[in-house]
This record gives sequence, structure tokens and C-alpha cells, in this order.
Amino acid sequence: MLKKLLKYDFLSLKRFLIPLYLLTPVLALFAGMLSWITNRMDNNVVTLGLKSIYLFSMVALILSVALLPVLLVVYYYRGLYSDTGYLTLLLPVKRRQLILSKLLCAFLSITAYLIVAFFSFGIAFFAGTAAILGRNPFYAYSLFFSVVGDFLTSTPLHPVLLAIEGLIYLLAWLLLEFSNYYLGVTLGAVVFQGKGKIWGGILFCIVTESAVSTVLSLIEFAFSGGILGIGGVDAFDSPLILQIFLIGGIVLRLAVAIGVTIFNIRMTEKKLNLG
Repeated sequence: MLKKLLKYDFLSLKRFLIPLYLLTPVLALFAGMLSWITNRMDNNVVTLGLKSIYLFSMVALILSVALLPVLLVVYYYRGLYSDTGYLTLLLPVKRRQLILSKLLCAFLSITAYLIVAFFSFGIAFFAGTAAILGRNPFYAYSLFFSVVGDFLTSTPLHPVLLAIEGLIYLLAWLLLEFSNYYLGVTLGAVVFQGKGKIWGGILFCIVTESAVSTVLSLIEFAFSGGILGIGGVDAFDSPLILQIFLIGGIVLRLAVAIGVTIFNIRMTEKKLNLG
């Protein structure tokens, strides 16, 4: 049943996902070409105009990245706690499956989108540098991956290991973020009624995110400062310390994400008794 729910969630989101997956690389290409042309121009008036357009295109690019998480949270609210969601909760399906389906759908959607955004940013940020070097716009990708490679080799860990663990850390963080947001929406639906559910959901999204972030920061501070005895940034020159910190961060975020999701499911099953 979870597989079927996941399928229908993706079908419902398809009309939003495909345009967004296309919008970001198009905006990035547009911004990159503007930057490349600007740095090859000699006319100051034209250059100023192109720089202004480039600035607006970069703002649009950043907003396009922020748009998908907002749409996914809105979809979660509409799918469960709006007027349409009332019928969804009455389906002969366990509510934990409904929540897990939407959480997995959001996680997979945002993961795929991050891959698109990652390759899009290469040309958006480095095409101008390619023009200064007298190269074609797509040389920006060579510069971009060179910067990424320099970052990966700047730590005591092996670059491949750091890339893998860094990616897992990012995915664990994304899972935790959406777990927090979805719990906030659920709390808003439980505590508030009518249109107040929307503002209540926004309020509780902020509250849950702030509370979980604070608790995580305190745990990591106690762990790094008390258990590991890290006294400063120089301690991360040790591959063992850095390895423990990364793995600990991944495990901690996954554990909290699971706990938040379980609490979300319990709230939905016990406090929204619409059956």
C-alpha cells in the first residue's frame, strides 16, 4: 500500500516538479550567459544594465531553489488537513502510511532537485570567471569542479570518503528538516481549527524547527566539548575527530528525524480521530 500511495503522491506532484526541475537550470544558464557576456563587454552603460539583469536573475534562481520545499509543505497540508484532506484521512489506509508516503515523496523529490541545482550552479556562478580567462561559458563547469575538488582535499579525510559522508549528512539533514515541518503542520491542525490551521501550522513549523535545532546544537556541543574535548577548530585537523563528528551528526539527525516522525504519526492517529 505504501508503494501505491507513493506513486499517487508523485503523480500529484508531477505538474509542479517537472516545471521546477526545468526552471532552475534554465535560470542558471540565463544568469551564466549574462555574466559571461557582461565580462566580455567594453561598453560601461551596457555592462551596468547587464549586471542589473544578472542580479535579478540570480535572485530568481535562489528563489526557485527555495520554492520546492514550500510547495512540498503546502502539498502535505492540503493532502491531509485541508477540506480535501478530511477525505484522505477517512481512506482505509493506516495514517502512518499516509505520512510516510508524503515524507518519502518529499525526500526523494528534493534529493533529485538538489542534483539538478548542483549542476546548475556551476555555470551560474563561474561563467563570468570563464569569460575573464578567455574561455567559453561551459568552461565554468571545469572551474566549479576544481573548487569542489579543492574543498574536498582541504580536510584530513580522503576526498571520496568526505564526499560520501558529506552527501549522507546532507540527506539526513533534509530528512530531519521535512520531519520538523510536517510535525509543525500536524500540530497546527491539532491545536487550531478552521483557517487558523494554516497560521498555526506556520507557527509550529517555526517552533519545531527552532526547538529541534537548539536541542541538536546543545547535544553536539556537549558531545564535542565534553566527550571529545574539542577546544577549537584546530581539533578538526585530526581525521579521527572529523570522522567521529560527521558520523555522529548523521546518526543523531537520523535518530531525531525518526523520533519526530513517530511523534507526528502518533499525533495524527490519536488527536485527529476522524474515522
